[in-house]
Amino acid sequence: MLKKILLLAIGALFAYGAETQMIEIKASDQPFGYASIGATPNFGGYAGKQSKKVTVKNRQSLIKYAQMGGYVIYVDGLIDLSEGKIPQNGNSDGLDKFISEISGGEFSSYTQFMQAYGASCRANLDGSQDPKLAALRKNLANEWKKLIVVPVASNTTIIGLGENSGIKGGSFLLKNVQNIAIRNMLIEDAFDPFPDVQKNDGFNAQYDGVSIDSSKNIWVDHCHFKDTVDLSHVHLAGGELTKWQTYDGLCDIKGDSAAITISHNIFENHDKTMLIGSRDSDGSSETRTITVAHNIFDNCAQRLPMARNAKVHVYNNCYDSKDGFYDQKYAIGVRFGSLVYAQNNYFTNGVKISYKCNKGTIFESGNIDLSKKGSVCEKLTKPPFEPPYKFELLEASNVQNEVNKNAGTGKLAVIK
Repeated sequence: MLKKILLLAIGALFAYGAETQMIEIKASDQPFGYASIGATPNFGGYAGKQSKKVTVKNRQSLIKYAQMGGYVIYVDGLIDLSEGKIPQNGNSDGLDKFISEISGGEFSSYTQFMQAYGASCRANLDGSQDPKLAALRKNLANEWKKLIVVPVASNTTIIGLGENSGIKGGSFLLKNVQNIAIRNMLIEDAFDPFPDVQKNDGFNAQYDGVSIDSSKNIWVDHCHFKDTVDLSHVHLAGGELTKWQTYDGLCDIKGDSAAITISHNIFENHDKTMLIGSRDSDGSSETRTITVAHNIFDNCAQRLPMARNAKVHVYNNCYDSKDGFYDQKYAIGVRFGSLVYAQNNYFTNGVKISYKCNKGTIFESGNIDLSKKGSVCEKLTKPPFEPPYKFELLEASNVQNEVNKNAGTGKLAVIK
């Protein structure tokens, strides 16, 4: 009888995902939301009960074990993947040296290269550029990628040990993998100092804090994503001043990804925050399934998320924008082929538009919307889908307080 009661209790825990019951972070925790669909509860977490455990404190160890798979990786402290090359407070000594060495001394500083490359591009940003500078930019970009991108293998769990443990100046790449959990991690400055110029789209950065591409059963939970480097501008060939975009997304999802949960995170001070589907021909709402729940989006301009060809359950998130780090454009973008079920979210009056639609479908229920323009979507009368998992909803009136109290790093004790 006791065994039966225990099994029922465990079943209930998995059914509800423990989203409101969790009081600590353990490698054995199972995800809730879509990330739980197709996953096998095994008391070993996503990494598996046979996984080895390791604590890392530096770039080399993190990259080594992340690529091996089958590890629970505890991150102790903030690991600077750029090895001191992220510009801070006007100082870019590390990046200056990087550029000088790779350019053979042609450029002695980041600012010098940035201004020269910008001045080689035409005002209409049609992709035209000086061939020699274009080749140097590509070489710099390739060397930078080797330095800052961390490929993560299947069956890996990565957990930060404290409020300020995580990565700086780098990107986790999850491509064609499964069963990944990234939790309690500070993910700061996925910075691209060498953005490529793209036709009709300006300078574009390449890296996300977490990039999920054609992967499944991914759980990103209790992390804190943010930018700290000020936005720069360059003068083009005709003297026009334009944005030098060094940030891409914070957590982007594309390709044939499925069964993803993004939960209890803080997304702070960013422009294009969470892209789901990179183009109209990318993915399908039948397979790309995502839960976005209990997150804070603070001073983020857009894509919170922006979804194409995806089935997205967005509930109990708090949206705020108050200090103008970026000009707020809209919160949730409902684009081509998307099915969005939005429940009990809270939008402050710092948000310009709560929901913005273009060839997508949305059902809104129970939200508190104080945004300036509200929703500009045609509302459905019933949900476009029913989530295939159980979940517990906070009343929208409680979301701002509860999510601010529980989201981000350092809110729960980590039990190794």
